[in-house]
Order: sequence, then structure tokens, then C-alpha cells
Amino acid sequence: MLPPGGVRKGVASCGGPLRICTWPLPYYIHSRRKTFCSNQLVPSRWQHTARNGHTSTQSLIQPISLQRRNLRANSSLARAKVVARKGHTPHQPVSKPAISGTTGVGDDAQSILLANSPRASELSKEIARLGKLQSDYYDALSRHRQSDVLWLTWEERREVPSSSVNGWITRPQGSRNPKRYGISLQNVFVPQVLGCISDINVRKKIVSWEQDTCKDLAPLFKEMVMSRAKVARLAGFKSYFDYRSQKKMMDTKSVELFLKNLKSQIAPQTDTFMGSALEQKMQALDYDFTIKKLRSKLRPGKTIRDYQLHEPEAQINRGDLAYYHGQKTGSFFAPKSPEDPDFSDYFPADHTVRSLLKFFGVLLGMSFQEILPGHESYQALVTLYLENQGLTARFAEELDIFYVYDTTALTGPLGFLVLDLKERDGKAREIFCTTFGHYVISYGDAQRRVQVPGIAIVSTYNRAGPKKPTLLTHSNIEAFAHELGHAIHRLAHGSKGTNDPRDFVEIPSIMAEFWAHDPHVLQRISCHYTYLKPEYLIGWKDSWKEKHSSKNLPPQPLRKPPLEMFSEIAFIRHPQHDLYSTLDLLWKSMLDLSIHSSSEEELRSMDIGVGCRQILDEWTGIFTPFDGKGESQNNSYLHWTILKNYDTSAYCYLLAKVYTYDLWFKHFAKNPFNQRAGRRYRKIVLEHHDTPVSWNPIRNLFNFLLWKAFGVPRTHMEALAKFMGRKPNSKMFITALKAPANRNQTFWRRVRIRLGSMLFGIGEN
Repeated sequence: MLPPGGVRKGVASCGGPLRICTWPLPYYIHSRRKTFCSNQLVPSRWQHTARNGHTSTQSLIQPISLQRRNLRANSSLARAKVVARKGHTPHQPVSKPAISGTTGVGDDAQSILLANSPRASELSKEIARLGKLQSDYYDALSRHRQSDVLWLTWEERREVPSSSVNGWITRPQGSRNPKRYGISLQNVFVPQVLGCISDINVRKKIVSWEQDTCKDLAPLFKEMVMSRAKVARLAGFKSYFDYRSQKKMMDTKSVELFLKNLKSQIAPQTDTFMGSALEQKMQALDYDFTIKKLRSKLRPGKTIRDYQLHEPEAQINRGDLAYYHGQKTGSFFAPKSPEDPDFSDYFPADHTVRSLLKFFGVLLGMSFQEILPGHESYQALVTLYLENQGLTARFAEELDIFYVYDTTALTGPLGFLVLDLKERDGKAREIFCTTFGHYVISYGDAQRRVQVPGIAIVSTYNRAGPKKPTLLTHSNIEAFAHELGHAIHRLAHGSKGTNDPRDFVEIPSIMAEFWAHDPHVLQRISCHYTYLKPEYLIGWKDSWKEKHSSKNLPPQPLRKPPLEMFSEIAFIRHPQHDLYSTLDLLWKSMLDLSIHSSSEEELRSMDIGVGCRQILDEWTGIFTPFDGKGESQNNSYLHWTILKNYDTSAYCYLLAKVYTYDLWFKHFAKNPFNQRAGRRYRKIVLEHHDTPVSWNPIRNLFNFLLWKAFGVPRTHMEALAKFMGRKPNSKMFITALKAPANRNQTFWRRVRIRLGSMLFGIGEN
């Protein structure tokens, strides 16, 4: 055990006694703090006082007493000794009618306006009814996810590597045949399975099951969206999409225009992508087929689409597209020879995670100080997190805790970060970021008190062995960077809390993915696992001898790989090779817009399953498998997570993908270590709070003059425009999409990589 105050080597201590704060935080402490640019380090002696999320429903505390399910975005913990108040459970949610699982209706300005309206009573009843419908629907969906299983034989699933699929049921309780394997929506990422299966009929079987497994929930879903439309009508809006757009960057017409423009802009690349998949499928069926030959045989006025409508074998479904997309962008990081080190060998989990924290900390002006189990504050923080998650104390040693503070100014602590990354029984097979509480801490000689969030990133990495650590694939690194982007966004807000538009929240996380794809950054955070512990080196030697008993032992791999090892990263990141995801998001975004911009009367006569199939067909060119009975439907929408977490905002991922290309290539593509741009990005974009619309016209005029005279942004869109020097647009994304996507690096690209290595000192540790 380390003595109190002990921390990991190279990490400063945040000593100082902890005191319990038992009084509510006064409102004036939440006001905007003055910041002073300074190169001084944060004062060495900090005094921290933390308390659990306050359970009072007073309006004073409501902005910070948010329900955990409503806070998907960010997380952090503390390097302070935290003690919960007696009789209080950490982070109890405020009892308020919630709508859509993302934000309470009671928070909307329109609800306040209707407080004394004759329709207020009817609106209140409909909000309560909607909450009940949503609860019933997602409870039923959860049961479906757990019980619905598609059984496959060994021959049908033999191409799917066990390491890439979590949740294969090898000895299912519901089957007497031990050679059958089951997949369920609960444990399996279906596109990942489809991307491995070459048998056309098996792919069709999986797609048909996936789109119809929850179809009995369609009436309840329709009743739920009709209730949403009624709430919007009673609140004085044309549609539920308009109602929810009051707190977003884009209104309904802007979203529709954005999606239509994007569809037309990517149409040439989509046609090429679909044509390539069609060629591969027809050749797999032993046809002498190319797109060029087909076009020469078509009658005048006929298109490839007409040919597919009359030839069912030529129809491309989502399973076909997932497989051929996977074949094109598949296992690039496999060793090129048995002697070559694997990509994952350079990314042990503990080292990679801490290196990413250090990298983003330096870039954005933040410091992540780790609290070790021997520190007096560790156990108190762990207790609060475990109680909030409903876990027992035996999981305490699996957590890594970091105290986060600002290094760019005298603004003090930003919050606490918990990493709960190890697998255990009953843990969800996913990675996500969650806020588990808010805490008051006092620091500095003046004993300033601020309220900061407690944030956790949760995942299920395999446990390390005695001779080999947990190793991360590139997709693991990308996913962690995505969730870390959410966490940093919340931490950047610090004591001010976040109430960002739903169509903005994915921009910081997808922006963070760009750094996880940059070869220079990957080389900076890499380290071959044999350099971490002597036991790992011995294990590596023993493993190599077992596989190559007749060969001499090669020298230990390099500590850091050469930049050429990451040459495939640019190929993978190219938007042409992400078209499968883009088309999938375009489909889901358009369906979300279609159902939530419809009125009650329009929804009453709408068959959502048919509409889902039509949008998939018309907007992406992808067909839905059909058994010939009745009208063709696609009921996949019934289990889309995006419609639960981002109803009326499903387009936020597409918007973030397009805008982050603009942000990245404007400020970071040439130098991903640009601290000046990184800290401007944090101050202008990540820390921005929308200026509330006031009913006082003088106040609104004052805010307008501040924006025009001094560039003080009022909205997130204006904050993005200030950082960019103009409004963000899709020009850079389309330019990147049209650029050649060759796996082989050109001469000048190799020169740029070499120059970047010399300029940024990547080879140095």
C-alpha cells in the first residue's frame, strides 16, 4: 500500500485534506468565472471537498441534478477524498416527466408558456401518457433483445472469428444440439457478423431475421410517435421535429435540405460503390458480369436499377453490402509474415489509454492526474461510483481514477474521470460514457468552491494474462477516442455543466476520432508490450518458440513501429471506404425526419415499415429481402438505438462527420499536435454555452451587439463559425470523398510522412 498522497511515477500529487460539504451550492458560484492566461502551474496544494449529486428538486439544483440515462455524453472522477452525505444515494434523479429519454419536456420554454394555458392540463396528461408509452416500449424491446435468437450451424458461422463477435452462445440452453450457435441483438453487432460471411443465402437469412425480429412492437411504436406528435400540437408546434428543434442548431427545413444536398453530392460515389458490390455478387454466383458489359446490353432508357428490379439475384441487400465493404477494408493490420509484429502488439491497453489522456491533455491544456489505490481519496471516490452503478466493493480494484484540472488558466479543477474498462459478468458488451454525479470541491488558498462532474468511461476489454497484457485493435482505439471526446467535452464545461444542442454533441467525439487515425499520433502513443514488463518479454519469447521451433529467435521488436506501419490508416479513413456507414446513417436520419415531422393524421395512415423500406431503396439503392407475401416492409427501425438516444436528431452523426472534416483539415491536418489550435478549439467550441433567448428585447439586442462587435458567439453554430473564420460546410468532406483512394502510397505522400516525422519529432518519445 502506498502512503496517503502516493501517486504513480511522473504524476503530481494533489495532497490536502478532504472536507465534507453539506450545504447546497449557492447559485452565484455557477456564474461565469474570470480566467487569466498564465503559464504558471496549478497551485501545488489543493483542498478538495466533494459531495454526491444533490437530490433536492429545488430549481436551484435542477440544472445539475440530471438523470443518468439522460447523460450519455461525458464522464469524470476525482483525486480528492469524497464522502457521501448520510441518508443520500449518490446522484438520485430528479422526478420530472421525461420525454424521449433525452430531455425533460418540463425543461422546454414552450411548456412554461403553457403553464397558465387552458391546454396545460391536457398537455400534462399527454406528457405523462407518452412517458408511460416510452417506458413500456423500451422495456418490451429489452426483453426482445434478450430472448430473440437466430440459430446457425457451425458451417453457417465458421467464417466469423470468435474474437470479433461478443456473445456467441456455444452451448445454448434452448437447443439440445451443441453444434448450433445463436446470435442475438443483445450481444452481437450484426453488420460485423455479416461482414465475415461469404454465403449469400446465410447473409440473407440474417438480414431477414434482423429486420423482422421485433415486428410485433410496430403498433406500440406507432402509438408512441403519435403521442409525440400530439404533445407537439398541444405545445403549439406543427410537428414533434419542430418542437424538439427549439434547442438545436438546425430547424426542420435546414435538416431536410442538408440531407437532400448530401445525398446528391455523394451520388456518383454511391453509384460506384453499389456497382462494385453488384459485380462481386454476380461473379460469386458464377456470372460473366461487369457493369460495363451490363450497360452495353441495356435497352435505351433503361438503367441498372431497372435490371435489378427484374433480376432478384442482382439485388444488393444490407448483408451483401456489409460483406463486400468488409472485404475491401478488412484485416489490414494482420502480420505480413509470421515474423512481423501484429498491430495490436504495439497498443497494450493500459499504456495506450494513459498515452491518449496525456496527448489530449497537452493538446487542449488539461491535466489528468491518476489517483492510486493507496491515496486517501481513492476509496471514497470508488465507493461513490460503485454505489451509483449498483456494484459491490469487490470491483474497486478494477477502476482507474483521474483528477482533471485546467493548465491554461487559473480556473482550477475541471472534474474527475473513472475508467471502468475490464470485462466482468453481466457487463454490457459496449463502450459508453456516462456522468454519475456532480461534486463540490474547494481549492486554493482562497478556498474557492466549484461544482465539477464525475464522469466514467465503461468498456469490456479482455483481462491481461501473466505473460501478455490486454491488447487493443485499431477499432478499440477509435472507440475509446470517441468516448474520450465526449468526456473531454463535459470536462471542458467544468462547473458550468452542459446543455448542448442534441445535434452538436457528436461533433467533439467524432473530432477526437481523427487523432486516433493520424499515423503520427498513433506512433506517439504506441509501445510494444515487451518493453513494459520483463515477464511480457519472456512470454513473447516463449510464444515465438512454440510457433517456430525450428527457427532462431529474432531480435526484440522495435519499441515504436515505423510510420509505414500506419499507411493503411489513411486508406481506411478515406470517406469512400466509409460509405457503408454514411448510407446507413442517411437512411436512419431520413426515416427519423419522416416520422417525427409528420402530424397525427399523417401518422395514422402511415405504414412505417413500408416507409422504412422505401427510404432505404430510394435514398441508398439498397434492397430489402422479401418473401413475396403481402407488401414488402423493413422493421429494422424498431430496435435502432439511435431512435432511442437521438430521436429527431439521428442526423447528428452525419452532421458531425461532415463538419469535423472541415474542422480537421482547416486546423489540424498538417500538424495534429497544434496546441494553439487545440486550445482555441477547447475555449471557443468545447466550452461554449448558448446564450438563452430572453423575452427582454433590450437584452437580445445587447447579445446581438456583443456578437457583431466582439465576436461573442450566442449559439453553437456561431461558435463553430468563429473557430473556422466562416460557417462550416460540406465542401471539404466532398473534396475528400472525390479524391483517389489508393492503398499504395504515392511518392509525394511518403515524402510528406517523412517530413512530418522530422518536423514533429515523432520518433522521439
